Amino acid sequence: MNAELPGPIASLGTAGCMWRIVSPLGHPGAIALIWLQAEDSQAMAAAMEVLRLGSIATGAVAQRTLLDIDEALVARVDDCTLLMMPHGSIAGVRAIARELHARFGEPIGDADIDAGQLFPEARSVVEARALLALSRTSSAMATNLLLAQHDLWRRTTATTPNDPARDAAMRHLLTPPLVIAIGPSNIGKSTLINALAKRHVSIVADEPGTTRDHVGVLLDCAGLTIQYVDTPGIRVTADAEELAARARALGLAEHAALVLSCGDPQTQPIVLPQLAHIPVLSVCLRADQGESIWPAAIRVSARTNTGLEGFIARIRDTLVPAELLTRDQPWKFWL
Repeated sequence: MNAELPGPIASLGTAGCMWRIVSPLGHPGAIALIWLQAEDSQAMAAAMEVLRLGSIATGAVAQRTLLDIDEALVARVDDCTLLMMPHGSIAGVRAIARELHARFGEPIGDADIDAGQLFPEARSVVEARALLALSRTSSAMATNLLLAQHDLWRRTTATTPNDPARDAAMRHLLTPPLVIAIGPSNIGKSTLINALAKRHVSIVADEPGTTRDHVGVLLDCAGLTIQYVDTPGIRVTADAEELAARARALGLAEHAALVLSCGDPQTQPIVLPQLAHIPVLSVCLRADQGESIWPAAIRVSARTNTGLEGFIARIRDTLVPAELLTRDQPWKFWL
């Protein structure tokens, strides 16, 4: 390979092996991909015994029952590398991950993998890392950008500007950023998340305090996948359960990439000073009920579907501004 870019390789964990889930986490699919590497052929034989896979020759593919959880195709890529491909259900993959963790320790991260070994067909380390990133991203917007990185990095010179802020924003394409909806009770936040998800994920009622814990869902925002969380409505209450749920939601919100500060035409959003360091988008819900008494950045109505497409695009463009995507410069997408 050319265009070599150095990166750390993980130390081998329990039983001389390291592993990771390569396919996107938290997303169901037809097949998941799990990678396991041993320090030598002896350690691989021991790992295969622990996994109860029986004998699989180097270069062969076999169907096996994986950890008594699911049927899987298992490919022995070389003496020291296995690719395991069970069904891609979220619950099944998580169960397998728990068993692997118990046997081999913590999974490794992207920066710890020798991507060139995992993708020997790649023309460079950059392209190998791009293929690894492609196997995990759930955002369609990332595909062409990652495929372009090999050529972009080949043209890189000492004078090519480095932009860590751009690199960080672009990583939202690889890991779904957390977007939190916060506001008073009974303004339509639960109706909104149901409309965005196009399915029932949150209880809806004209009764304050109906949503007593935060509700999360992965959403496709016009090519950018986000983790959208609807929090309990904030109101004066003495209900201990509701107060505890609110505290959990606000604790989660401190890690958000974007806060949606929500109100409706007659109810202003609530200002939360502890979240002042996080980008905020003010949203007026139930826009079909008339003009709002406060200035909102965007108005939407889940009941009539008014403004939903613009709302989704605004979230996407706030998290990953369009001008970052069109720059003809390389992207350091690995950590």
